[in-house]
Amino acid sequence: MNRADFAADLARRRAAAGLSLADLARRAHLHRGYAGNVEHGHRWPTETVARALDSALDADGELLATWEAANHAPRTHTRNADEYPIELLELATRAEASDVSPTTLDLLDSRVDAIARAYTRLPPTELLREVRTSARQIGGLLDGRATLAQRRRLLTSAGWLALLAATLHVDLGQRDAASSARTVAGSLGRETEHDEISAWGWEVDTWTALVDQHWGRAKALATAGEDLAPKGSPAAAQLAMQAARATARLGDGPQVRAALRRAEIALEQQSADRPPDHHFYFDGDKYELYTGTTLSWLGDPAAENISREAAAHYQTSGRRRRLTTAYLDLGLVLARLRRPDEAAHFGVLALGANHLVPSNAWRADELVAAVSRYRGIPEVEELRELAAQRVLG
Repeated sequence: MNRADFAADLARRRAAAGLSLADLARRAHLHRGYAGNVEHGHRWPTETVARALDSALDADGELLATWEAANHAPRTHTRNADEYPIELLELATRAEASDVSPTTLDLLDSRVDAIARAYTRLPPTELLREVRTSARQIGGLLDGRATLAQRRRLLTSAGWLALLAATLHVDLGQRDAASSARTVAGSLGRETEHDEISAWGWEVDTWTALVDQHWGRAKALATAGEDLAPKGSPAAAQLAMQAARATARLGDGPQVRAALRRAEIALEQQSADRPPDHHFYFDGDKYELYTGTTLSWLGDPAAENISREAAAHYQTSGRRRRLTTAYLDLGLVLARLRRPDEAAHFGVLALGANHLVPSNAWRADELVAAVSRYRGIPEVEELRELAAQRVLG
């Protein structure tokens, strides 16, 4: 028996099993091109590879026996030391084997970025469908062959998707799903040793506490996240601003301004590697909007001009959820300045635009409660009617 007999036996058994070369290579954990060369007699496999092929074809040792006969080597053959470098070369070949192309990874990264950029424009339910589709694609790629570097890149993309999913579930009031997605994001952040993904996980927790109006917990979570976030990262800026908002609800003006300053410094230190409308970027527009929210919650009259400027900006930007937030901030500060007609007017704009997500519903309720004691004012009555319709709906 010669080596051509082994190649022929391999080809016959693969065909009988109904496997393609790619299927065989996948089962035997070989590169497809290498498996093809073995089957066509262009490469002579080592005993390790022959065993892997025998197992992949469920040949019960018969294919291995063919290899041994052709190789004139018994099963108990003891290898010479100079055979091991070949084995190591095969290990390197397997490590470099991949079914994932660089183009696929680039397209996937672009898709994840596109979803993150659509966060303030599209409804959460629509974005969640996009997140799930991309997550399934990543799962499929991880099931195949990929290099260590490629797997790390895929897991990093999955981490960003998990963070988006967690945030969207919070926005929709789906706490269990948000908690699960947050847990996944934390795990992937640790697995990839990606400190910014881990820090954004803390931001999701902070945002949840703010929505639930747990101000002290929100401040503590934001502070813990700031300690973890890479210096000057978007996560550091976002967490500092969330700390400012939570502290504003606690009424501590000096700490509010200290947190605003930290956010400003982090904003200035950011690298410009993401577009301004990316959810995981902290742009100057967001700083202005959040400052308006913070000062509004603190009861600072300066919030009026800041929120007016933010509202004017977002009227033309197409980012409707941020526009709704600016209207609510402006309405609240005007209510506290005892200008209920103007306050209610902006509340009507916020509710009437139909871009209010469940995570911001409590803020609308707060504004309605603040102006409801001013009965008989047309704008107030219109806002009360809109609010009642929303509850009934």
